[in-house]
Amino acid sequence: MYNDVLVVGDVSSADYGIYVLDVNDTDMPRRDYTTVSVPGRNRDLHYDNGRYDNIDRVYKCFAVSMPMFGDTGDSISAFVGRIMRLKGYQRIECGLHSDFYVKGECRGEMQPVFSDGRGTAQFDLTFDCDARKYLTSGEQEITLTTGNQTITNPGTEDASPVFTVTGNGYIEISNKRITITNNTDTMIIDCEIGDAYEATAHSNLNSKIRVSGTGDFPVLAPGSNSVRVNSLTSCIMIPRWVSL
Repeated sequence: MYNDVLVVGDVSSADYGIYVLDVNDTDMPRRDYTTVSVPGRNRDLHYDNGRYDNIDRVYKCFAVSMPMFGDTGDSISAFVGRIMRLKGYQRIECGLHSDFYVKGECRGEMQPVFSDGRGTAQFDLTFDCDARKYLTSGEQEITLTTGNQTITNPGTEDASPVFTVTGNGYIEISNKRITITNNTDTMIIDCEIGDAYEATAHSNLNSKIRVSGTGDFPVLAPGSNSVRVNSLTSCIMIPRWVSL
């Protein structure tokens, strides 16, 4: 029974009679580093660039004919054409793995193999993806109260949370502090993009925050993290857990 749906952005494959049979979800990415060869020395020097190369995720798909599209070839063309028009990295969810999603762009190249007089078909659909898997559990809101708390990151990589705060005070994660002053708005602090803005109008509020040390926003490392909130009226965190 083929019932595992692929959702790309806001486009569901089920609307086109297309379902997922398998995906290479266990493939591991390559660490991005620069190699320097030094004459007269064995072993190259490796400089870690602090990122992973993108990875191709290949979804093995099965299509059945739907009257509204004519034959199966028409429904495949309609689905792939629709997702190829989506610009930039899209959220990609697959029913085979409801515990995480990935972000990527459709490459579009495919060669369907038809059967049953073009009533059914199988084809591979390839996406150029961010190497990371975003855990759906990382989308759940965590209310942080004044004082110390221990937050456990279940992922394998550092997580860059987003905070929704009111009032003034600070948030500290493992001695890395964000201080909020002169704030009369509902403020969003996005640690991934390093930005603070008003929740509704999205007006810039970076002048009302200060990040300790080098200015890098705090992250939640894999495992246990000490989190402290002080004086804020309210603080809600979406942790955004990630794994490889």
